[in-house]
Amino acid sequence: MQLLIEAAKTFVSLLFLLYASWSDYKTREVSNNVWVLFAPPAFALTFVELFLFDFSALPLFGLCFGLTAAFAIILFYAGGFGGADAKAL
Repeated sequence: MQLLIEAAKTFVSLLFLLYASWSDYKTREVSNNVWVLFAPPAFALTFVELFLFDFSALPLFGLCFGLTAAFAIILFYAGGFGGADAKAL
């Protein structure tokens, strides 16, 4: 069951990231709607995985989220990459 959830998370992520890449290539921008539509299934699958298999990993997930968000914000404001890149991280 855990493998199925991991596969679903990977599939959903690849689906949205491929669309974001294609959109960025064609129009040089990625709509915020991509991330608004991506967040609910991503959070839902992650929380299902946490609650069913390893709830003790929640602090680690929170730490990883915080560090990744900080890294993305720093790179965005330093001009390292654009807004879609920061949102994707």
